[in-house]
Amino acid sequence: MSIRHFRIFIAVAEEENITKAAKKLYLTQPTVSIAIKEIEEHYGARFFERINQRLHITEEGKRFLDYAKHFIAMYDEMEIAFKKYRLYREASHRSQCKI
Repeated sequence: MSIRHFRIFIAVAEEENITKAAKKLYLTQPTVSIAIKEIEEHYGARFFERINQRLHITEEGKRFLDYAKHFIAMYDEMEIAFKKYRLYREASHRSQCKI
């Protein structure tokens, strides 16, 4: 699983519609459908019930959504922290070079 899979899952769960999630993520509908299928196959679980062109998240899907949101929040926080650290380090290095 990739970060992208988790982001796609979250968007589909929020939109309850693959086409809307695809538009939100600037992806094609087949790309999103394939990602959801890959996630479900990877975990051996059905996370969505398909009813009348709407997706309804299952109980397992709700549990997975909680983990996915937590995982993405932690990942995004880490990315920001290390970008800030890198900028701080570069700024410190530049100020030391001016002496």
